[in-house]
Amino acid sequence: MVAIGIIICIGGTIHIKCNENMDLTNLLAAMRFNVIVSGTFIVIGVGVTSYLVIGDQGEKLAWLRLFGSFATGLCAGILIGWVTE
Repeated sequence: MVAIGIIICIGGTIHIKCNENMDLTNLLAAMRFNVIVSGTFIVIGVGVTSYLVIGDQGEKLAWLRLFGSFATGLCAGILIGWVTE
């Protein structure tokens, strides 16, 4: 799951669009957009991966608890970043 996040974040960072004359507000907006898009793809990737790897082995919906904890941590991290910005 970590590898999914690293690959998606690197891909998202490459696609930040900015030019040399951008001010700080526009640059932060581009970075926020990158965080939202990368976070969305990471959540989708981790959801699919956790379902495929864990599935319904053992407890029912065990994959959903793993996915839920990951999604909660990701949202908390993004929220902390925006509040402290």
